[in-house]
Amino acid sequence: MLSSSPARWRLRALVVALVAALGLSMLVAAPAQAAAGTVSGKVLAQSPGGTASGAVGVGVGLYPATGGGGAVASTATGAGGSYTIPGVPDGRYTVRTWSPPTGYAAEYYGNAWSVYDATVIEVKNGAALVLGDIVLEKAGFIRGTVKDEFGMPVAGASVSFRESEMSGGYGVTTDASGAYESQSGDDSKDLVPGDYWVSVSVYDDSNNGWPYYYVDQRVVVSPGTTTTFDVRLQERPTVDFTVLGPDGKPLVDAPLLIHVFSNGAWGPIQSGPHMTDDEGRYRFTDGAEAYKVYFGVPAGYTGAAVGQWWKDAASVAGATPITFPTRQTHLSHTVQLAAPSTPPTPIAAATPRITGSARTGQVLRAIPGAWAPAGVSLRYQWRADGMAIAGATAPTFRVSNAHAGKRFTVTVTGSKSGLASVARTSAPTARAIGTLTATTPKISGKAKKGKKLTIKAGAWGPGRVRLSYQWFRNGKKITKARKASYTLTKRDVGKRLTVKVTGTRTSYATVVKTSKKTAKVRK
Repeated sequence: MLSSSPARWRLRALVVALVAALGLSMLVAAPAQAAAGTVSGKVLAQSPGGTASGAVGVGVGLYPATGGGGAVASTATGAGGSYTIPGVPDGRYTVRTWSPPTGYAAEYYGNAWSVYDATVIEVKNGAALVLGDIVLEKAGFIRGTVKDEFGMPVAGASVSFRESEMSGGYGVTTDASGAYESQSGDDSKDLVPGDYWVSVSVYDDSNNGWPYYYVDQRVVVSPGTTTTFDVRLQERPTVDFTVLGPDGKPLVDAPLLIHVFSNGAWGPIQSGPHMTDDEGRYRFTDGAEAYKVYFGVPAGYTGAAVGQWWKDAASVAGATPITFPTRQTHLSHTVQLAAPSTPPTPIAAATPRITGSARTGQVLRAIPGAWAPAGVSLRYQWRADGMAIAGATAPTFRVSNAHAGKRFTVTVTGSKSGLASVARTSAPTARAIGTLTATTPKISGKAKKGKKLTIKAGAWGPGRVRLSYQWFRNGKKITKARKASYTLTKRDVGKRLTVKVTGTRTSYATVVKTSKKTAKVRK
């Protein structure tokens, strides 16, 4: 037993040595854990014309520069506006503030309003980054109205704000009166002072309203102020097609092939998908100089109709180009696809014209022209700015104030049993002129030198009517006497005064009303 003890001891020592060596190698091989970095700096607040000072209690957070996910780390500023964010993993970040002092705009590091223009920082190898000061300023705002070129409000227009021309941004939508305010949006409440691109667009895939040209303009926002930016949109010309089957019913999802003429040349034929809407309609705007269009039949269609190129052509070579000869022209056409074995017998149709004056109270009359063959039945539909007027299906139509500022057209549809119906639309009238209601103004006050006379204009309508005034002395205009009141001078002694009140409103005829004469002015 004694002789075997040294051998066992040596074996045990060898095992211990191996285990120790193995443990040591494992300790050496384990990688060192990367050190976390820190990001620190100051958040200051500066009122207009004042000196920047530390902002306490402002939230500061780091967000992945890729834009995904929430804050990686955050803190709040302490004394002097200082902050330090410890334990920051290596990576690229944007720095965002929140909960600024009342009336101030939160911003991203780099004096940016949105993440799209924020300055990206990078933490490498656990470094301690000390950033430049973030100086908060009083928030600014943008508001205004969006109207069409005739002064009518455009509801549902998209108004977006962005700091640079090619960056992203946030936006709001106009209300029923065409008004918008940047602070009404969840992401555009407070604007960091600076320059902004404000873009206005109207998207409507219903083919009912008129499209407008896109507006994009630079606007300056100052600290603590509201900048007014009003927009007048300009209508784009349109040509609308309604595709019908041989039975006269609209073809929904009928495919179109479109041949585009742009920059002086015809391009390749586009297969789309370009489809008619739920009412069989498709709209073209002046995005190109001209188009040639093929109207096909929908997938799964089991009727007898076959496709055709506009207008009644079998090939693109014989197609009639769609053009936009004048701006703000809204045209509509009906395309009735026919069965190849029984081509429709065309009705010879004339383009109707409208006689009469487009003024409130006046009667417009549709002159349909000559239609053939005999026995063609004619139907009428009056439209205001392209929208059908309910109940206006007679050859005549009386204009009312409800249509002030609008253009009238009349569509005459000819039909006869066994023949394809044909619709023709007149050229638009001039824009309708409404009639203002007004009362005769009255002058109040004593007709005595040094006394003030005041004009009471009375009730004017409909809606808001702009009134202007002009005082007269014995029928002669008094220079610079254009207010609602007038103080009598020695030049007025022995004279009688009158006032002319002029009422104006867009799309309405101007009305002038004259008051009765005063008594002779006494000394």
